[in-house]
Amino acid sequence: MIRQSEAIVLRTYPLREADLLVTLFTRSEGKIRGVAKAAKKSKRRFGGALEPLTCVRAYWDEREKQELARLDACEILQSPLASPVDYPRAVALAHVAEVLDELLPDREVNDPVFRLAVTVLAALRNTAKTAYPPQRGADERGSKEALPRISTNEYGPEGNSPQTHTDEDGLEGVQEEPEHVLIRADLCKSVAEKSSASIREKLRKSAAKELGGSIWLPLTYFDLWMLRLVGFLPDLSECITCGATLNGGRVFYHALSDGLMCQEHKRLASSEISPVSRAMAAQMFREPLERLVGECWPRDRAADLRRFLAQTMERHLERKLVTLAMLQKL
Repeated sequence: MIRQSEAIVLRTYPLREADLLVTLFTRSEGKIRGVAKAAKKSKRRFGGALEPLTCVRAYWDEREKQELARLDACEILQSPLASPVDYPRAVALAHVAEVLDELLPDREVNDPVFRLAVTVLAALRNTAKTAYPPQRGADERGSKEALPRISTNEYGPEGNSPQTHTDEDGLEGVQEEPEHVLIRADLCKSVAEKSSASIREKLRKSAAKELGGSIWLPLTYFDLWMLRLVGFLPDLSECITCGATLNGGRVFYHALSDGLMCQEHKRLASSEISPVSRAMAAQMFREPLERLVGECWPRDRAADLRRFLAQTMERHLERKLVTLAMLQKL
């Protein structure tokens, strides 16, 4: 029986000569694995629908006593490749895929997690559009405006008009510019063009840096809500040791502890979470991601909260996440 559902492509693995083993997080069936026959040979059948983190409408067939489904077709709904993808955004997308694949069990429907993933992927696409706006017309205008107006009138006797001369027949005409004047004008134009190209390159690098900084809000929101939805997030308002309410005091966490601790009961080599980061977490629980996107989120903002969330994930998974190490190097 053919089934269909909205789905997010998490991972693909080569299988035999031309097939692909695909991991899908579907809205109606949870996480499933299926075989896409001849996916590496036939681009017409799947195209770019099997790229990781692509939102698709998947069609598959399941048979009794078979663990793997047969993936028949996929229609692209949203693709991460629709916007420019630089290295920071690629790592962010890989992190979302890895967390979904590792924390979600097979065949368990989880609509809140599916809606969370779709929202975070949309936020990452929007940050790419903000950091890389259309530049075709802007580049042309910028290069024209960057070129200084080269005038040779300054070489005339009055500084405002070229010299004139009278030929043998008594006709007055404009005197041709000296050769050194033309060379200087060409040189100025060449320097201006190089300067304009240098400015555009600096703007491009600045946009890439802006994009790298803009990934931190969606990632922090995703990790926080993901842990809460799967039941791994401890109570952030009380000490795990004494049960005291953590109101504005210093709060600590440890890699071997399941929650937060007050200053009196902290363990050796504990790390601290600032009150600002805890307030951000509370705000994320109250407001949707769309209302927070306009805020400035550099890499250092809520970094202690992300470290706490990362340690909580790895503690429950009992292994290191590959993408967390990659995010730390950005």
